[in-house]
This record gives sequence, C-alpha cells and structure tokens, in this order.
Amino acid sequence: MSLRADLTDRYVKLPNGFNIRYLERGEGRPVVLVHGLGITMAADQWINNYDALAKHLHVYSLDMPGWGLSDLPASGYSFERWAETLAQFTRALGLGQVDVIGQSLGGWSAMFFAHQHPELVRRLVLVVNAGLNPPPSGLTGAFQLPDRARMRAIHETLWRGDVRVTEEMLDELERRVRRPGRDAAFIAIRDYVGDLGVRERYSPRHLLPTMHMPVLHVWGDNADPLLVQYGIEQYDLTPHPRLAVIYDGGENPQGHAPRQFEDAATRFLTSPDIAPIKRVR
Repeated sequence: MSLRADLTDRYVKLPNGFNIRYLERGEGRPVVLVHGLGITMAADQWINNYDALAKHLHVYSLDMPGWGLSDLPASGYSFERWAETLAQFTRALGLGQVDVIGQSLGGWSAMFFAHQHPELVRRLVLVVNAGLNPPPSGLTGAFQLPDRARMRAIHETLWRGDVRVTEEMLDELERRVRRPGRDAAFIAIRDYVGDLGVRERYSPRHLLPTMHMPVLHVWGDNADPLLVQYGIEQYDLTPHPRLAVIYDGGENPQGHAPRQFEDAATRFLTSPDIAPIKRVR
C-alpha cells in the first residue's frame, strides 16, 4: 500500500526476474526517481514532490530490489544489478529516453545507470549524491530493525512537516520492514555499499568525468556527513554540470526544502537547452 492514498501501487515483472513496485503520475517527458539507502526508503520517499513535478513531467518512482515492496533477494546486490534494474524498468514500461533523479545511494545507482546506459538517460539530477564520503556509521556495527518510534522519527525528519506521518503510514512501514527476508537483504546491501573496495571501484571520481549528459548536482548547504564539499567536487568532475546549493536542505533537500528542490529540478529538466559551462582554470 502506498503511503499516499491517491498514488496507486503498480507492479512490473522485469526480465531479470524481479517484481518491482512503482508509483506514477503526470504526463509528458518521463522522469524516474530513485530513493536512498535507509531501510524504510522506497518509492514513497518522493510523495511530497509528486504534485509539483507531475505538473510538468510524467513521474515514476520505484522500490529498488531489496527495498519497500519489491522483491528482497538475500544476496547478489551490486551497482551492476541496480543499473540493469533501472534499464529494464524503463524498457518494460516503454519509456524510451528518460530523465533520472536519485538521492544519496539512489543518486549513486542512477549515476552508474547513466554511465552504463547513456542512450537511455537524457539528463541526470544527483541529490546529495553518495560515493565520495567515507562510509557512514550506519554501514558498520550491529544491525537492528527500527521500531515504530524510530520509523516515525525517520520520516518526520525526512519530510520536516511537509507530509504528516500518520498511524496508518506507520502500520504500513512496520509491515514492510517485517517482511520475510527484509533484514537479510538490508544487511547484504549495507555490507556491499560499505566495502571500501566497492566504494573505490565505483567512485564518482572515476565515473563522472566520462559522462557527457547534463547533470544537476543538488546539495543542502548543511548536509552532514555528505558535506557540500563533495557536491562541489562532483560538480567540478562533471563535463556538463549545474549546481544548486539549497539553504538548510541537509541530506534530503527534496524533503527539507521541497519547494526549492522542485523549482531547481523542474527548471533543469524542462529547459529547452542546457548550454555547456565555460570553465575558467
């Protein structure tokens, strides 16, 4: 069940065998939204942004394999798997070339997808993109499923009052995190993303300089531990970049400063042309 009653759960079976849940609204050019790492994250991470984006775009957000109500394989997680899932998702729905917005790990996965399938991605929006930062503390140590109070705190922090967290939402989040295999899947994801060899192999420092589609980097000025310095570095690594630094946007500017985020993303995605930056060295 969606965390927003007027957005209906949809499902598509991909050639890789995964059953993927997604949300959809709007008309026009397709944009695919990719959620972050947290165990309660899913397509619903973006429900507060749907109305503004769908005025201009055909918006899709999905639960990546291992999250939400999509399939929860116990192992085999990789950037290759996530990129191929996004490619198969766009093809299965007949979307053609898409724009993509991803936040944190979702940005990192979207970036690798665009790197591997540039023919499928027109423009890319990376929201506090992970990859340059050291592994955060949540990727190490003992793991425990969040209780109801913790889930409320996570989502109240995520949306900062832009969405009211109800008891019905918490019921649904509890159901999701207690699905069979949920903890094993998240531990496998956490271990993979926290591996220093993986982080070096798929670093934005290697990927971004080879990507030539327009890329908008969106960052909160007070993001921590994904500091704004990482956003500035990623901007500098990108051949065809734009940068939007949002006051008090934190690591979730789409939730902490949603109207500013929506304005920056919409202007970038609907502009007829994004001229290359003339760099001064």
